[in-house]
Amino acid sequence: MAPGPQSPDERRPLPVFLPGSRVHEVLPGCYDQPMVRTLEITYDDSVLLETSLSQADFEREAKLLLAAKLFELGRLSSGKAAELCGMGRVAFLASLQRLGISMANLRPEDAVDEVAFATRT
Repeated sequence: MAPGPQSPDERRPLPVFLPGSRVHEVLPGCYDQPMVRTLEITYDDSVLLETSLSQADFEREAKLLLAAKLFELGRLSSGKAAELCGMGRVAFLASLQRLGISMANLRPEDAVDEVAFATRT
């Protein structure tokens, strides 16, 4: 006898190549929707007191700082980093200056190549 349909909890994620050459884990039958993950960070009220931020402001800032650092390290594009912290791309890029992060995100060797290209005559 053939096994019956699996419940959603029993289905295993399958790697699927999507446009843009990125691999996302998706459930069978849901090939157009990447799996959504949740990151939980435990903190107590002393963190809110020390930062002088409300819970909502602290969580918004934490998301921005994580996204900005991943962008700075070159792990995420500006668009994906903005999406991660729930901001528009332009607003995300504008917020980087406050954090001391360059929005250009060029490695030193890339910057040299860009300057050389721009100054060619």
